[in-house]
Amino acid sequence: MDYRQAYVIPGGMFVGLGIGMFFDQAGAGVILGLGLGFLLSPIVGLFERRMNRDQQNK
Repeated sequence: MDYRQAYVIPGGMFVGLGIGMFFDQAGAGVILGLGLGFLLSPIVGLFERRMNRDQQNK
């Protein structure tokens, strides 16, 4: 796991927590944020692998 990919899950959790607190539903916000973080984590990993591959080919 690359270092940027490692920040997606906790980042999603904190964003979800902030949005959930805004709507007085902190627990639901954390769950939604974690879910989004888990879904976005492999996507970020794909982009990082592609960027690394492109840098190595230069």
